[in-house]
Amino acid sequence: MLGGFFLGESISLRKITPAYVSQLNQYTYDTGAKSLRLSMSDLPFKINITPGSPAYEQVIQAVHRALASGMIQANDPFPSVRALSKAARINPNTVHKVIQHLVNEGTLVVLPGRGARIVDTETLPLNLRLEQIQEQLDHLAIEGSRLGFSEKELLSALKITWRKIQKNS
Repeated sequence: MLGGFFLGESISLRKITPAYVSQLNQYTYDTGAKSLRLSMSDLPFKINITPGSPAYEQVIQAVHRALASGMIQANDPFPSVRALSKAARINPNTVHKVIQHLVNEGTLVVLPGRGARIVDTETLPLNLRLEQIQEQLDHLAIEGSRLGFSEKELLSALKITWRKIQKNS
Protein backbone atom coordinates (compact mmCIF):
# COMPACT_ATOMS: atom_id res chain seq x y z
CA MET A 1 0.00 0.00 0.00
CA LEU A 2 1.33 3.41 -0.87
CA GLY A 3 -0.25 6.77 -0.14
CA GLY A 4 -3.55 5.02 0.63
CA PHE A 5 -3.58 3.03 -2.63
CA PHE A 6 -2.47 -0.42 -3.75
CA LEU A 7 -0.65 -0.09 -7.06
CA GLY A 8 -2.99 -2.57 -8.71
CA GLU A 9 -5.98 -0.52 -7.51
CA SER A 10 -7.67 1.86 -9.84
CA ILE A 11 -7.03 5.46 -8.87
CA SER A 12 -8.16 8.72 -10.33
CA LEU A 13 -5.56 11.00 -11.84
CA ARG A 14 -6.57 13.75 -9.39
CA LYS A 15 -5.04 11.73 -6.53
CA ILE A 16 -1.60 11.50 -8.15
CA THR A 17 0.37 14.37 -6.64
CA PRO A 18 4.06 15.26 -6.85
CA ALA A 19 4.44 13.83 -3.34
CA TYR A 20 2.88 10.54 -4.50
CA VAL A 21 5.24 10.37 -7.49
CA SER A 22 8.16 11.09 -5.16
CA GLN A 23 7.05 8.17 -3.02
CA LEU A 24 7.05 5.98 -6.13
CA ASN A 25 10.65 6.94 -6.83
CA GLN A 26 11.97 6.46 -3.29
CA TYR A 27 10.76 4.34 -0.39
CA THR A 28 12.03 4.28 3.16
CA TYR A 29 11.49 1.18 5.23
CA ASP A 30 11.86 1.66 8.97
CA THR A 31 13.47 -1.40 10.55
CA GLY A 32 13.25 0.01 14.08
CA ALA A 33 16.95 0.35 14.89
CA LYS A 34 17.92 1.84 11.57
CA SER A 35 16.35 2.95 8.32
CA LEU A 36 16.95 0.84 5.21
CA ARG A 37 16.44 2.81 2.00
CA LEU A 38 15.45 0.83 -1.05
CA SER A 39 14.87 2.39 -4.41
CA MET A 40 14.40 1.39 -8.02
CA SER A 41 18.14 1.91 -8.54
CA ASP A 42 18.84 -0.97 -6.10
CA LEU A 43 17.37 -3.41 -8.62
CA PRO A 44 19.45 -4.97 -11.40
CA PHE A 45 16.88 -3.72 -13.92
CA LYS A 46 14.70 -0.66 -14.42
CA ILE A 47 11.01 -0.72 -13.51
CA ASN A 48 8.59 2.12 -14.01
CA ILE A 49 5.21 1.12 -12.57
CA THR A 50 2.52 3.29 -14.10
CA PRO A 51 -1.27 3.23 -13.87
CA GLY A 52 -3.07 1.57 -16.77
CA SER A 53 -1.76 -1.98 -16.84
CA PRO A 54 -1.19 -4.57 -14.12
CA ALA A 55 2.00 -4.11 -12.09
CA TYR A 56 3.02 -7.75 -12.54
CA GLU A 57 2.92 -7.38 -16.35
CA GLN A 58 5.06 -4.24 -16.12
CA VAL A 59 7.65 -6.04 -13.96
CA ILE A 60 7.74 -9.04 -16.31
CA GLN A 61 8.22 -6.70 -19.27
CA ALA A 62 11.02 -4.88 -17.41
CA VAL A 63 12.78 -8.19 -16.77
CA HIS A 64 12.42 -9.20 -20.43
CA ARG A 65 13.75 -5.80 -21.55
CA ALA A 66 16.71 -6.09 -19.15
CA LEU A 67 17.54 -9.57 -20.46
CA ALA A 68 17.33 -8.42 -24.08
CA SER A 69 19.56 -5.42 -23.44
CA GLY A 70 22.10 -7.32 -21.33
CA MET A 71 21.38 -5.45 -18.07
CA ILE A 72 20.86 -8.87 -16.48
CA GLN A 73 22.43 -12.06 -17.77
CA ALA A 74 22.36 -15.80 -17.33
CA ASN A 75 23.07 -17.00 -13.79
CA ASP A 76 22.57 -13.51 -12.29
CA PRO A 77 20.69 -13.60 -9.00
CA PHE A 78 17.11 -12.35 -9.10
CA PRO A 79 15.95 -10.02 -6.30
CA SER A 80 14.12 -11.62 -3.41
CA VAL A 81 10.37 -11.16 -3.02
CA ARG A 82 10.93 -8.75 -0.15
CA ALA A 83 13.58 -6.69 -1.97
CA LEU A 84 11.60 -6.44 -5.20
CA SER A 85 8.30 -5.64 -3.48
CA LYS A 86 9.91 -2.88 -1.40
CA ALA A 87 11.98 -1.37 -4.21
CA ALA A 88 9.11 -1.39 -6.72
CA ARG A 89 6.48 -0.64 -4.07
CA ILE A 90 4.24 -3.51 -5.05
CA ASN A 91 2.55 -6.17 -2.96
CA PRO A 92 4.68 -9.26 -2.18
CA ASN A 93 1.87 -11.43 -3.62
CA THR A 94 2.33 -9.58 -6.91
CA VAL A 95 6.06 -10.36 -6.82
CA HIS A 96 5.26 -14.04 -6.19
CA LYS A 97 3.03 -13.93 -9.29
CA VAL A 98 5.90 -12.39 -11.30
CA ILE A 99 8.38 -15.02 -10.14
CA GLN A 100 5.95 -17.86 -10.84
CA HIS A 101 5.36 -16.52 -14.36
CA LEU A 102 9.10 -16.17 -15.02
CA VAL A 103 9.72 -19.71 -13.71
CA ASN A 104 6.90 -21.13 -15.86
CA GLU A 105 8.24 -19.47 -19.01
CA GLY A 106 11.78 -20.72 -18.30
CA THR A 107 13.39 -17.36 -17.50
CA LEU A 108 14.06 -18.08 -13.80
CA VAL A 109 14.99 -21.11 -11.78
CA VAL A 110 14.46 -21.14 -8.01
CA LEU A 111 17.22 -22.91 -6.11
CA PRO A 112 16.27 -23.82 -2.52
CA GLY A 113 18.47 -21.93 -0.08
CA ARG A 114 20.15 -19.96 -2.87
CA GLY A 115 17.29 -17.89 -4.27
CA ALA A 116 16.23 -17.38 -7.85
CA ARG A 117 18.63 -17.11 -10.78
CA ILE A 118 18.29 -16.17 -14.43
CA VAL A 119 18.35 -19.27 -16.65
CA ASP A 120 20.96 -19.54 -19.41
CA THR A 121 18.53 -19.88 -22.32
CA GLU A 122 21.29 -19.72 -24.94
CA THR A 123 22.21 -23.30 -24.05
CA LEU A 124 18.69 -24.50 -24.89
CA PRO A 125 18.32 -26.22 -28.27
CA LEU A 126 17.05 -23.95 -31.05
CA ASN A 127 13.74 -25.81 -31.37
CA LEU A 128 12.93 -25.17 -27.67
CA ARG A 129 13.83 -21.49 -27.96
CA LEU A 130 11.67 -21.17 -31.10
CA GLU A 131 8.82 -22.92 -29.29
CA GLN A 132 8.93 -20.22 -26.59
CA ILE A 133 8.52 -17.35 -29.07
CA GLN A 134 6.37 -19.00 -31.75
CA GLU A 135 3.17 -17.30 -30.53
CA GLN A 136 4.82 -13.85 -30.69
CA LEU A 137 6.25 -14.63 -34.14
CA ASP A 138 2.80 -15.65 -35.37
CA HIS A 139 1.31 -12.46 -33.94
CA LEU A 140 4.03 -10.31 -35.53
CA ALA A 141 3.54 -11.96 -38.94
CA ILE A 142 -0.25 -11.60 -38.76
CA GLU A 143 -0.14 -7.96 -37.66
CA GLY A 144 2.57 -7.12 -40.22
CA SER A 145 0.50 -8.66 -43.00
CA ARG A 146 -2.67 -6.95 -41.75
CA LEU A 147 -0.89 -3.59 -41.82
CA GLY A 148 0.44 -4.17 -45.33
CA PHE A 149 4.11 -4.81 -44.58
CA SER A 150 6.06 -6.84 -47.07
CA GLU A 151 8.27 -9.62 -45.70
CA LYS A 152 11.32 -7.49 -46.44
CA GLU A 153 9.86 -4.43 -44.66
CA LEU A 154 8.86 -6.46 -41.62
CA LEU A 155 12.30 -8.10 -41.38
CA SER A 156 13.92 -4.67 -41.73
CA ALA A 157 11.76 -3.27 -38.90
CA LEU A 158 12.65 -6.29 -36.74
CA LYS A 159 16.38 -5.79 -37.43
CA ILE A 160 16.15 -2.11 -36.47
CA THR A 161 14.37 -2.98 -33.23
CA TRP A 162 16.88 -5.77 -32.50
CA ARG A 163 19.83 -3.41 -32.98
CA LYS A 164 18.22 -0.71 -30.83
CA ILE A 165 17.75 -3.17 -27.95
CA GLN A 166 21.29 -4.54 -28.31
CA LYS A 167 22.70 -0.99 -28.44
CA ASN A 168 21.10 -0.18 -25.07
CA SER A 169 23.09 -2.92 -23.35
